[in-house]
Amino acid sequence: MKEKALKASPKGRNDFRDSNQLNYCVVKVTDDNIVKMNRVSLFFSGRRIKTNLSLLIGSEIYLILGGGVRVIRNRENVNTNWFETDWNILLNDIETLSYEKN
Repeated sequence: MKEKALKASPKGRNDFRDSNQLNYCVVKVTDDNIVKMNRVSLFFSGRRIKTNLSLLIGSEIYLILGGGVRVIRNRENVNTNWFETDWNILLNDIETLSYEKN
């Protein structure tokens, strides 16, 4: 039922963006994930990630969501007040909100 509510309108997409502000995801950088990370960034801010992610292939990074997706390399630099979001669930939700016809 939640998916139908999210897909119903642009307001659902905006609500999803708002509810995920300052959440973070842990992501292992691979060629495939670089494309996905940029898709997430485009969804949240309309911009690609400015960091050269190809230099980080094989590393585990933290993506901070909202206001433009930011890349953080060290866990100690992630604010402990932020909530962790599962990467695969986030991708699934964005796919649903981005590509499902209303």
